[in-house]
Amino acid sequence: PVTYEEAASFAFQNAVPFFETCTLTGEQVDTVFNCAMETMLKSKLGKAQFEKVLSGNAKASWKRSKLMVVGQGKAGKSATVRSLLGMDFNSNWDSTLAADITEAKMTSPLQNRKEGRGKYEHIEVAHNEKGGNPDFTAQLAKQIAAEQVFEQIKNAIPVDESMFQEEEENAIVVVNSPDPSETMANDLPELRVNDNEVVSKYSQGLQLEDINHFEEPLQMSIWDYGGQDVFYSLHHLFLTEFGVYIIVFNMQQFLDLEKNEFELSYLKFWLHSISIHASSAPVILVGTFLDEVDSGNDIKLVNSLLVENFGSSSVVLNETYNTMFFPISNKLGDGVKELLSTVYSVAQSQEFTKFAVSLKWLRILDKILSLEDGWIKLNDLKGYAARLGILAETEVVEMLSLFHHLGVIIHLDSTDSLRRIIVTKPQWVIDSLSKVIRDHRIHGSHEIDFGEEKAGLAEDVRKLFSQGLASRDLLDFYWGENSDFFVDLMRHTLLMSDWRFGGSENYIIPSLLSVSSMSVSSPDGAKSGFGFVFDFAEGYIPHGVFERLISLVVAYSGRFSDSDTPVLHRNEAKVAFGPSCKCFIAKGMRKGVQSSFVGSRIVGSFVGSGYSLFSEFSKIQTMLEKINKDSMNNNLKYEIRLENTVAKEYVSLDEARKIKLEPWFKEDERYQNSPTDISINTFLDQI
Repeated sequence: PVTYEEAASFAFQNAVPFFETCTLTGEQVDTVFNCAMETMLKSKLGKAQFEKVLSGNAKASWKRSKLMVVGQGKAGKSATVRSLLGMDFNSNWDSTLAADITEAKMTSPLQNRKEGRGKYEHIEVAHNEKGGNPDFTAQLAKQIAAEQVFEQIKNAIPVDESMFQEEEENAIVVVNSPDPSETMANDLPELRVNDNEVVSKYSQGLQLEDINHFEEPLQMSIWDYGGQDVFYSLHHLFLTEFGVYIIVFNMQQFLDLEKNEFELSYLKFWLHSISIHASSAPVILVGTFLDEVDSGNDIKLVNSLLVENFGSSSVVLNETYNTMFFPISNKLGDGVKELLSTVYSVAQSQEFTKFAVSLKWLRILDKILSLEDGWIKLNDLKGYAARLGILAETEVVEMLSLFHHLGVIIHLDSTDSLRRIIVTKPQWVIDSLSKVIRDHRIHGSHEIDFGEEKAGLAEDVRKLFSQGLASRDLLDFYWGENSDFFVDLMRHTLLMSDWRFGGSENYIIPSLLSVSSMSVSSPDGAKSGFGFVFDFAEGYIPHGVFERLISLVVAYSGRFSDSDTPVLHRNEAKVAFGPSCKCFIAKGMRKGVQSSFVGSRIVGSFVGSGYSLFSEFSKIQTMLEKINKDSMNNNLKYEIRLENTVAKEYVSLDEARKIKLEPWFKEDERYQNSPTDISINTFLDQI
């Protein structure tokens, strides 16, 4: 008898297929294969193959996806993520701020594997995004090298016996050292795919899981989004096309007749929000608190409500229960195995996981992720790309788009200003923005103390969370030396705008404004003047749209030195464009226009005289078009109606133009809409 290692060695050195070295079946065959592969990968041959892969700039499927977990606050999103990661249930877990990001590696579900392979964990936490960066270049190169070694074993290709010796553990081979006489433009350091930094990482974390013929590993970036609605304006920046979405809801609330309409509206909101940003992405509905409901009748009742309201929605079906959703108990672990299996199989089936990614791309990614700052200028990134021979603008754009959609970086490209910056540490940006945009009732000073009071900023904090007004002093305190970067980011993403009223340097953050309890149809600004309506086809307005519109109208109002101070709530605003033009806008319903869902329309009116009514209205229209393009992928659908004050009815914009409805249209009325894919300052200048 021989050991498995001896059998594998004999197969290598004599070019004999290892299955023929001895008569083995089942678990024995797999063990021989594992030993053979592990021995080969740790040998000089494996190391040489790895270096050869680096030198050749190979491409391979990156096998990467993004899991985005959304839903209402307190529904159990974070608990669901912890369950998927194999962590213990924690009833005292703090509510998530804007989002938490975790890197994980998923492998094929145990029940779908051949018997005899032994037990493998379904999912392994690689690291939290805050805690360092993986070596993407070395990981993919090892995978490619392992596949090539696999082919040599399978096909019994002769191997030099000296190459079969095990590589010294700490050996480092110097390859392609740069010529010291070379000078680098822009003072950027030399960058090579096969430099020592990458080569030295071959033996670090070398595992059989690098061989996709065994484990079919899938790298997963898991984004756990905060459930409080104050964060929803932020979420539109991070919902991307590539990945799998989980919408979590509380089955107990769903079964409560007094609350289920509210729960249904939340599901509708999230399904619509996902369709705006990722219309083809798979969506999994997850019902939590299975341990608190009747596992038989209640599941059927929840499913019947889902079928009745969302039967036409394209969601992933639960084949175990034959339902539209996955019932789970994070406390007991029931249903988690089925959910994990579905997440893996659905994610792995997506075409983007099969995209061939260049090692040059990953070397650039490793480089920018290793930089101390959390962001890099596009021109500097192009400099690194040029050093690796990537000169085409189209390839750089394609590379950044893939990395963004997979959640590795953030690269917003709706305007030139946003396009020039690449965020390399998404969690850092999210945490920084969450110091300002947060639900103070939940994440207030009693929960999170940044030391504002000791810094003499207690009054600034009070104004921030009671009036939505952020002083520059407070922002500088929160963001330190990166304050300019974050102010520009929030202004260009329309999360806030300059507040040029009252003399001091302040900013308005509409998502922090209080909600007016007054009916939209009752304020004086809506009852008088000339009314208009943006009627949204999907039945309601996605969160973040109206808040961004407030940012724009306030910024535009501030351009007039004689404008009255705006009166703002999160769901309505009264602003002035100079001394003569007063504008009221609100999210909700207006008398004379039927609505099937509260918040399904933006209504408004103009009062005053001495200005072109249609010209001022067109500016509001252009602002909404900019929001649609910048934040909603041009997927907002709405109809425009203008008020006929004589007939006391609303008519479509086309009809109003056709009949030259006064005072909206006149014979000489001309207005050219401004382009929307420009910076906020240029946009405001042009309108």
